[in-house]
Parts: sequence; structure tokens; C-alpha cells
Amino acid sequence: MLHWRYPSDVVAALLPDELEVDVVDGSAWISLTPFMVKGFRVTGLPSLPFVSDFRETNLRTYARARDGLDGLWFLSLEVSSMTTTVAARLGYGVPYRWATMSVEHERDGRLRYRGTRRTCPHAAYDIVVQPGPRSINRPTSITN
Repeated sequence: MLHWRYPSDVVAALLPDELEVDVVDGSAWISLTPFMVKGFRVTGLPSLPFVSDFRETNLRTYARARDGLDGLWFLSLEVSSMTTTVAARLGYGVPYRWATMSVEHERDGRLRYRGTRRTCPHAAYDIVVQPGPRSINRPTSITN
């Protein structure tokens, strides 16, 4: 997960009127989260070959409803599966966009994530990350 600070007024312009930016340390935050989905299935149905495993990337920010309830607002939801894109849009109203994505394991242990939205080739990323420890020794909080 990658995070960037942004001026809250810039991010507020991207949110619907019923939401406000959840500001931390005086800034709004945008996160890019690429990941793999394995074995996805509709409740009660089995996983399907070539459909249940796909790559996904979320571009999101942190928002708060006027009543104080906080959560995530997805600025973009990209998936590598056309079937998932169509099914999620038609069946659940989830605004997925079809993208070309890859995850490569490099020789030095790093991971390389690449993605390009098929309908907008300028919406793309190429990220190389070095995985760190997979356990948290003590719980952390965004407010601490």
C-alpha cells in the first residue's frame, strides 16, 4: 500500500457532497493498493478457473460522512478480469474498470506491480516494492 499526502481541498473536490475528507496530520491521504484476489466466488458457489483469481488495484482516500462515520472512498477500482468487471458492474453496481495488470517476482526478492487501464492508457502505474516483515509486533493506530 502506498500513501501520499494531498491538500484536503483538492481531495474534497473528488468526493460526493455527502462526504468530507478525513484529515490526518493536517492532510488528506490517497492510497494506491495493488493486490491479488485468489479463489473469489459468489456465496454458495465454487471458485471457477480463469474467473476466481485476478489482480486488483484500488486508488482510494479516507472520508467521513456528516454523521461522523468514517470509511474509504474509492476513486478508482481496476481489475484484470473482464468477467469480474462486467459481473460486478451489472450484479452489484461496483464501478470496476478493466485493466491490464501484472505482478512479477524479481530475483532480489522485490515485487513489481504494473497496471494500465484499458480505456485510458495514461491511467497507469509501475511500482517496485521490497517486502518487509509480515508480522506486526504491536498494534498500531493512525491516531498514535
